Amino acid sequence: MNETQARTEAVGDQLRAKINSKFQTSTFLAGFALAMLSIQISTMWQSERVPRLLPVSIAVMIASFVLYIAAVVRLDALTMPKCFWPEVKGRKRDPLGLLKPTDLPELKKQMVFHWSTLTLVATLLAMIALLLMLTNVTFISLKEHDQEKTETIQSIIGDTTTYTAIGVILALIYVFGLSFVARNWYFDPLVDVGDD
Repeated sequence: MNETQARTEAVGDQLRAKINSKFQTSTFLAGFALAMLSIQISTMWQSERVPRLLPVSIAVMIASFVLYIAAVVRLDALTMPKCFWPEVKGRKRDPLGLLKPTDLPELKKQMVFHWSTLTLVATLLAMIALLLMLTNVTFISLKEHDQEKTETIQSIIGDTTTYTAIGVILALIYVFGLSFVARNWYFDPLVDVGDD
């Protein structure tokens, strides 16, 4: 291995370490979102006064969790050794999996893209969900008679289910839309033309 290749591999290892740290951070934040979601759901089931916007807050937190999972999957894919990268039509893969200097800027670009469009957006959604839950000034009282309480709980569950379905659908549209745009207009293929 020549000096240029050794330097490229060393920088590639540093870049993969950075990608791995973003992967671990996204995983941690996904766990935090899941913990907050469990608190929200237990609040809905056990409290006598439920914040009026709790169903919306739960839906936003679930959408946030979906984005965190997408970020984890995308960032994990960037740590794949080059010899396993998908082939691109008209290009061939290096059987040894050696990085080329042109691979490094593209890896960095994809890392920053996935971090900023998935993890940071998910974090913003999680903060919005927490604010929705904590800043409610009106509450739904569940201390009424049994029949009214049952109807109120059913209404809250129905609202939560509806808002969650909408949130998950919007999150999935966002993730697949980002993938389509990135693949077709933003990212360069990571497999370079081979030297014959």
